Amino acid sequence: MKKIKTKSPSMLQSHLKSCNLDTIAESAGLMKRAPKKISPFMLLATFVLLGSYSSPAYSTCASIMAVFFRLKISKQAIWKRVQSPLVEFLRLVLQQKLLNTVTGALPSDSGCFASFKRVLVQDSTTIKLPYGLAKIYPSTSNKSHSKPAATLKIQTIIDLKNNVFTYFKLTPFRVPDQIGGNKILSDIRPRDLVVRDLGYYQFTVFKKILAKGASLLTRYKFKTALALPNGKKIYLEKILRRYKIKDINVIVGTSKKLALRLVAIPVPQKIANKRRLKLDKDVRHKRGYPATKEQLDMLNWEIFLTNVSEDIWSAQDIANVYGCRWRIENIFKTWKSTFKITNLSLMGSRHQTEATIYGRLIFILCFQNHFFNPLRQANRDSEFSMFKIAKFWQDHFLVIISNPDILKNILDNISDYGGLFKYEKRKRLNFEQIFISMGI
Repeated sequence: MKKIKTKSPSMLQSHLKSCNLDTIAESAGLMKRAPKKISPFMLLATFVLLGSYSSPAYSTCASIMAVFFRLKISKQAIWKRVQSPLVEFLRLVLQQKLLNTVTGALPSDSGCFASFKRVLVQDSTTIKLPYGLAKIYPSTSNKSHSKPAATLKIQTIIDLKNNVFTYFKLTPFRVPDQIGGNKILSDIRPRDLVVRDLGYYQFTVFKKILAKGASLLTRYKFKTALALPNGKKIYLEKILRRYKIKDINVIVGTSKKLALRLVAIPVPQKIANKRRLKLDKDVRHKRGYPATKEQLDMLNWEIFLTNVSEDIWSAQDIANVYGCRWRIENIFKTWKSTFKITNLSLMGSRHQTEATIYGRLIFILCFQNHFFNPLRQANRDSEFSMFKIAKFWQDHFLVIISNPDILKNILDNISDYGGLFKYEKRKRLNFEQIFISMGI
């Protein structure tokens, strides 16, 4: 059968060259025979290019087909193809791209992360969906709304040291983070460092992480049983009243015991007071009574558990390392504010919504592989702002994709263009300066 002739965006071809799209399309049920008009690549490219547009409507998809593939097609023809096989196809392509992503950094042999090959952080972000999807993606109940709310959660794992994502998954909002927290176990390797927040606090998972030869850093969960190595029980709130910084080896848990290092560092009183107000409000809202004095007193401290020894990290190093989790929060903010991943059709079906989100995630990987990572490699000592780089990409993407030489010129002459992407001068350290100082 005669192949479809198209003028494909060369950057997307380069970005997707490691994927056998026809094979993936067949396994997803998207392609049962050779296509006569619209190939799997054209559908994929359309939903990826949709990431540079504010409107995710089918009419926008039809215009993308017309501009980039010289194909006149109606929005109804797009609508007919946006079904579960297309969603599965996009999901499998995203998964394949994650497996084949090349690391974007040159890991340092100095700093807090020198002892580790990867630094894995797992977190999630939420996206509000059209009301019509409330049965599939139910949110928390809200008595102030007559219609049920719909919310989707994107579970992610990112390797901070190599600046690559290793996992994406869409789940309903009501699926607890702890259920998704098990996913990280399938990819743990020796000399990995796993940094967890309280949403992923699971002793069973902690034990398996350590058994794989990896290291762990997590916040301490209030009321978790503690004992000294000799078995004597510890009452943490009493001990903390006597010390400015506490750094001791402990046995954590009752039935599933782990030998870990506990580090407690005091926080400024202003921050502690804000924490107390928030906790008391949350407890009253959920349980109907105020937080206990013991709970409120513990908020004077940052308390961590780790198996990383003192000869590798000081107590302050532990607090600094845990602070690097904010990188993923900045990434989520970039997704929503710059890449408009929350811009969805108000009347969109489940398949349209999921296809739009998967397409935009592939678009974000394209940004990371072709622009963000190369910029950091070209001048690793520069404090480039993720937001400025992302905004430049979003604003000029259609120009760049039509003329890839523009991108090559920027990367080859980064000293001339670097000012476009750097932080404004300020007294306090910016995020990239902190990362550089820590060996990332």
